[in-house]
Amino acid sequence: EYVDGISLGELMNKKMPLKKKMVKGIVKQLVAAINALHEANVIHRDIKPDNIIMNESGHIWLLDYDIARIYRAQIRKDTEILGTFGYAPIEQYGMMPTDFKTDIYSFGVTVSAVLDYVKSRGRLRKIAAKCKKLDPEERYRSMKQIERAMKGILANVSLFGVFLVVIFGVLFF
Repeated sequence: EYVDGISLGELMNKKMPLKKKMVKGIVKQLVAAINALHEANVIHRDIKPDNIIMNESGHIWLLDYDIARIYRAQIRKDTEILGTFGYAPIEQYGMMPTDFKTDIYSFGVTVSAVLDYVKSRGRLRKIAAKCKKLDPEERYRSMKQIERAMKGILANVSLFGVFLVVIFGVLFF
């Protein structure tokens, strides 16, 4: 599927405008997208601004499932240096198995990058900081938990729509 838009990474690299109020819509959609993946037992493992495409009306698409995997609790080791440096947590470098907290870390780094870009402060930054904890046990346990933490922040933000493009699987929204 061709998506007419621009990646958040390209938008930031080209120093294009992004309004602070749009950030909340982006974050809300990203939470919904990652939550949908996790409910289907999929770990994306490469969430970053370059893999988030946004169109002119503010809809986002989470792309690039090359290193995604189905979560299985019994797996003790699953990773051999995968992901994007700076966005991948320590467990993606073979230290321990990846799980949903892997995406939570990458989500936190991505949100922090966008907040830095628009020079925004506030509760979203604190939530992102908890997501980025090196110890997975200190991070949020689920995207639902993050959604609850953001409830007051994102209360008046509409969910434009979430589009997941999954090449290998069954998730099409």
